[in-house]
Amino acid sequence: MKTNEHRVKYFPPPDVAYGWGIEKIEDLYQKKDVLEVQDINDAIEFYNFYLYFHDEKIKWTKWAEDKVCEFRKFANKLKSLAFSFIDDSSICSELSNLYFEYNDDFIYLFEKTKLYKKISSITFNEIFETNKLHLYNILENKNLTDFFGEEIVSILLNLEEGGEYIIKAADSENNEIDKKNYIPKCLTVENKNTILENYLTSTNINLNYVNLLLDIPLYKSLSPVLVKKYIQKKNELEKQILQNSNQMYSISVSFIENQKD
Repeated sequence: MKTNEHRVKYFPPPDVAYGWGIEKIEDLYQKKDVLEVQDINDAIEFYNFYLYFHDEKIKWTKWAEDKVCEFRKFANKLKSLAFSFIDDSSICSELSNLYFEYNDDFIYLFEKTKLYKKISSITFNEIFETNKLHLYNILENKNLTDFFGEEIVSILLNLEEGGEYIIKAADSENNEIDKKNYIPKCLTVENKNTILENYLTSTNINLNYVNLLLDIPLYKSLSPVLVKKYIQKKNELEKQILQNSNQMYSISVSFIENQKD
């Protein structure tokens, strides 16, 4: 079985890893006659190969034009080998072996191939309970976020750091740099307030997120009581940081009797 670090991974041309990615193209192509999809990583690797050649406007200098044409024909064949072998009963076992470099590719293909429509609510919850996929991966895709809306709201209501997802999604609405983050359409105002209220009691509450909430339009839609609690929490956390930074440490120096010079 191929080790994951030797798999093809697509990087756009501006990326410094672009050259590293194309080095593995010929290795995969040489095995074209015996290739088959054995697991989820194979399917995603074939898709990454396709990404290098799907745009015919790109002019390659590494290979002759006839070689590039061969690669393109091969890439178009690989495109159709996506996730046809995965269903509700197999997705958990497949995800347990997912190469971490393919997380974003999986989310894209999960939505693009409509595989998500075959996944039950029970299986979706199992995926997250067993940490086979991170919630932030799903929340970067609007269609998946809305499709699994009820399940996601339930997860957020029971997640200690659920408030961070609400705050991050609200911040990304006006952020043109980072990836967009979404929250389900079915999330009610009551749900949102409960999740943010729960976050205040989190043992891992993050001052950065507290400051962010108070610095973006989201806080204007919250009740004055909840906003006041966040201001109090902000002051409390800042005070703790200040106290920790002002702690004095004593240094004792001892000398050994009869110590030689």
